[in-house]
Amino acid sequence: MAIEGDTKAKNMVEEINSMIKDDEKYSIVENKIVGYFIENHELYFKDFKEDINYLKDCRNKCAHLKVDDNTLYVPNDYQARMLICSMYDNILSVKAPFILDLFSFVETDVESYANAVFYYPGREIEENIKNNIKKKYLSRMTYNSLCKSYKTFIKLNFISDDVECRNNASGLYVFIIAMTEFIIKKGHSEIFKEESILEIFSRINIDNLKDDNIKFSMLVDIITNFPVIMEIIKMDNELLTFIADKVLSDPRELGKYKYFYPSGEKTANQWFKDNSSLQDPCYIKDIFDTLKDERDFDINEFIIIMIKSVPSYYGFDSADSFMIFFKLHYREFSDDTIERVMDEYYKNDQCINRSRHDDDIKEIEEILKENSEK
Repeated sequence: MAIEGDTKAKNMVEEINSMIKDDEKYSIVENKIVGYFIENHELYFKDFKEDINYLKDCRNKCAHLKVDDNTLYVPNDYQARMLICSMYDNILSVKAPFILDLFSFVETDVESYANAVFYYPGREIEENIKNNIKKKYLSRMTYNSLCKSYKTFIKLNFISDDVECRNNASGLYVFIIAMTEFIIKKGHSEIFKEESILEIFSRINIDNLKDDNIKFSMLVDIITNFPVIMEIIKMDNELLTFIADKVLSDPRELGKYKYFYPSGEKTANQWFKDNSSLQDPCYIKDIFDTLKDERDFDINEFIIIMIKSVPSYYGFDSADSFMIFFKLHYREFSDDTIERVMDEYYKNDQCINRSRHDDDIKEIEEILKENSEK
């Protein structure tokens, strides 16, 4: 801590070194060190006061080796092992100063990231931002402190109605992403099975998400990027259905079907065919790119569905998008399909009254003529 610039720690190190140089009793030095951490990091060390006192007592007895009834003092093997494990897990495997409740340390950083990081659905947080959080804060946390802090951040971002939480949602989201990655990489995935974590996720309900698109999109990004969180959400079938239906009603999000129903009875292509709201020609290229590798996808069937979906009112943009795609993939369609498409095309005024109609038809006729000559 002193090396990293902590002034209090630096002063304490100098005082301790001076005490050792003056041959001060080890027990007094020990008390000085323990007292420093209890005074300056009480939230963390209060959970270990009994362990530390027991450890000091054991060390004192072992150091003096007084003979009592012809036997030497030997610490209880089981307790000694548990103390060593506790020391490693909670002290030696994390960097000081130790963090018990992350949010109390990072409120300023949360606000800074909220101002610096503009969130939008699907945004990936830069690696340098996540790495900075992991190095500066998460490396100083134990299993228990990560568990407690993760619960706090989920609560603040997805459950709280506090205005400050909403204003700083992007900052909270950055920390949640960094923490989720860190927990998984550290091998602490059991945190996601802890009762306190399952309980806080269970409090995320439809009312929390219905009127808050940012909160909704952040949750979708988390559950589609981290399968372990998706498994938690799946415990609430009503919530999962609400999220899935809302996400998959957008043709641009059809690629997320596999996250919600990885082993469902329907394929993504069948879901598309069963939901007319997804059959939007404006997004024909995006939909095709999502479905083209599905085992039951048929491009001839697909193009018929899309031409029939061009609106009969305010459909110029839809017709333009359809024709761009149709011309690009023209050679992939059967003759019967082309005939049916053109029949539907000429029935729709939104297709034939477009400014691009003559040019499109001329181009198609040239392709037809070229094919017939072959």
